[in-house]
Amino acid sequence: MVAARLARRNIRHQLPGFAASFFALALAALLVTVCGALLETGLRADVPAQRLATAPVLVTGVQEYDGEPLAERDRLGAGPVRVIAALPGVARTVGDVSVPVTVLRGGAPAALAAIAAHGWSSARLTPYRLISGRAPAAPGDVVVDRGTAARLHLADGRPLRVIARGTVVALRVSGIAGAGSAQAPAMFVTDARAQALLGRPGQVDTLGVYPDRGVTVARLAGRITAALPAGTALVLTGAGRGRAEFPAAAGQSSGLIPLAAASGGIMVMVAVFIVASTLALSVQLRRRQIALLRAIGATPGQLRRLVLSEAVLLAVPAAGLGLLPAAALGRRLLAALAGHGLAAERLVYHQGLIPAASGAAIAVLTGAAAALVAAREAIRTRPVEALAGDGAPLRRMSRPRLAFGLVALAGAVALALVTALAFDGPVAASTAAPSALLWGLGLALLAPALTRPLLWLAGSAAAVLAPRAGHVAMITLRSRAARTAAVITPVMLATGLTSALLYLQTSQQAATGHAYARELSADLVASAPAGLPLSAAAGLRRMPGVVAASPVVTSEGFFDLPRGSDPRDAEAIPLEGLDGAAASEVTRYPVTAGRLSGLHGDTIAIPAADRERGRDLGDTVSLRFGDNAVRRLTVVAVFTAPRGYPLLLLPAGLLAAHTATGLAGQVLVRTDGRADRAALQQALRAVAPGARVTGRTATLAAFSAQQQTGAWVTYLLVAAVLAYTTVALINATAAAAAGRRRPLRLLRLAGASRGQVARAMTVDAVLVSGTAVALGTLLALATVLPFDSALGAPGLPAGSPWIYLTVTSAAVLLTVGVTRLATRLVNTDPGAGAAMP
Repeated sequence: MVAARLARRNIRHQLPGFAASFFALALAALLVTVCGALLETGLRADVPAQRLATAPVLVTGVQEYDGEPLAERDRLGAGPVRVIAALPGVARTVGDVSVPVTVLRGGAPAALAAIAAHGWSSARLTPYRLISGRAPAAPGDVVVDRGTAARLHLADGRPLRVIARGTVVALRVSGIAGAGSAQAPAMFVTDARAQALLGRPGQVDTLGVYPDRGVTVARLAGRITAALPAGTALVLTGAGRGRAEFPAAAGQSSGLIPLAAASGGIMVMVAVFIVASTLALSVQLRRRQIALLRAIGATPGQLRRLVLSEAVLLAVPAAGLGLLPAAALGRRLLAALAGHGLAAERLVYHQGLIPAASGAAIAVLTGAAAALVAAREAIRTRPVEALAGDGAPLRRMSRPRLAFGLVALAGAVALALVTALAFDGPVAASTAAPSALLWGLGLALLAPALTRPLLWLAGSAAAVLAPRAGHVAMITLRSRAARTAAVITPVMLATGLTSALLYLQTSQQAATGHAYARELSADLVASAPAGLPLSAAAGLRRMPGVVAASPVVTSEGFFDLPRGSDPRDAEAIPLEGLDGAAASEVTRYPVTAGRLSGLHGDTIAIPAADRERGRDLGDTVSLRFGDNAVRRLTVVAVFTAPRGYPLLLLPAGLLAAHTATGLAGQVLVRTDGRADRAALQQALRAVAPGARVTGRTATLAAFSAQQQTGAWVTYLLVAAVLAYTTVALINATAAAAAGRRRPLRLLRLAGASRGQVARAMTVDAVLVSGTAVALGTLLALATVLPFDSALGAPGLPAGSPWIYLTVTSAAVLLTVGVTRLATRLVNTDPGAGAAMP
């Protein structure tokens, strides 16, 4: 009780000194809670059904293979649909198909959200009801939702043109429908027209099943599961029905799990160290107070309880404050992630008890542990040494700190070797980012020892360059090396971690861009918002000046493997579809065996790395496409894929048949230099409204811009790291300046002017920040150089040097600015020295 009362008084009377610790603890609770909530959101993958909300049971195709999400939709065939409809207890079934369409307005694609066409019978699954007009009866009839009708100013009887699977379809509005709640844009045609647009007779995306009276949903779902072969369909009820309506949400949710886990791990490590450093500095600055308590008979146990009470009294309200905005920030962050394609748009945000309790517990436990560690050093100091004031030296670095520091550096070295030697391509980032944390942790723990030689050299140089202020700074730095390390550490972490994370991102973007540019030999690239029909390439080949043209179809697939195979082979592999006759003209994939011109029919070209797994020219391999269809393909070529970027090449027509749209994303065009780009674009727009033709430079720039999605997450991490380190930097710098009140007064007493004292402190701040920048640079290089080696581009980090200059300059200016402000606020009047304790 005595310790608690004294702790409350200390906090109340020294509130500014505890403010940084309070905000660091609150920030730790906030960020850890948000990361935990995003992890829970990804694990739950709760996407409620909307347009298919009335059917109690939904049956859809399997949307994953060996735990990996499929890139395309796996549909139900006519056989399973008939089996389900004939089961006892089934009152009726309603099939639904979704055909992505692009609405045309004035001959160009309208600025609308993604929209799909469905059969009118599936309108009851929402349910949609007619507001005006009639249901579609003729092949050209269409019913649009009232939101789309309002945006396009549509009414009954108005014409409407859309693009579906690369074909312009002329329709006429027969009615306008609305639902009881806000829904995504939708349009409805006759069931036969929907099947024709889909191009897969008898197949449905989802089957809604309604039970007979007296049959429970669980019993009906069990009957359906038992009637279908294992692993051929998903039977969904309750909250899980959203997976049928939004199949891509499962893959996006699974991607959110490693993102949240990695971000949470980084936040926890940075939070633990920054909070520990901040509280340790707070305790060190009160060594005289602790010495006085010891001198009047306080026991070490009582002092530990005092320091622990202060930490808990700070941590509990700080954790509570951090939890208050966590839900709002988490929802905004999830919406931002969805906006960048990193999470499902309709994913429900969950922040349960575990994330909140974890964030609060980490803040409180970190504060308590840091306070006890800091108190141990202060309590071990003899009262006479502590009462001697600022000049009393701190003890040598403790053995546990030395041991943990060496272990962290050893782990960083191990991860750097794994990054450089064991991984290829972007996957190396999975070990490069953790190595940055270990480098930072090791350098921060060993900072008191590492900074001594650097400060000695820096002080000597300052004494030569600025004889007066530099000499004072040299003496100060050498006598206060241990405490100076407390100021150096946050600056080092800010510059090192920020530079490392940013250059990891820029290096990966540069490597991806170089790989794309290296393999692209086409000088023109055609594209359209809705995609291009494969026939567009044939039309372009007939244009004057065109040497070759090939559609490019992209997806993902898997090698279909027997049980017990190498688990690495079960990973999703990017698939690229090309026209075999033009593939060698528009791309530069180095072929080591066979020919790309053999890509037609059921064939495939594999990278040379696959030869190590028993596949070679002439072999037959089993490939599982993104829609879960399996085909036996003959290897007709072996090529060298870009390092770290696995890829399989297939005939464009074969791959397009297994994609949702059946279209090409681009058409690569090789010309003899005399082709008329405007004429090519005009010819394309006849079959694909909105199509455009760009040159090689513009194409590479557009590809580089697409890589910025991942950079957004890196910027979030950098912002969080900077928030932590800025709090610690301001606290450490201000506390260090305040802790030097006695020596500064002695300087004034010896005849130094206020300006000379300010200049001496400025030189001191420049030397401290320069030493920190040197260590931070070492941290960044030790992280990025192994990653560059894994990308196949050893050397200096790729990216603008302005990133490094901006980060380091900001750190130096902040350190100098806070130091000068703190010096101005500290009373250095020699007359105040008489009142010094």
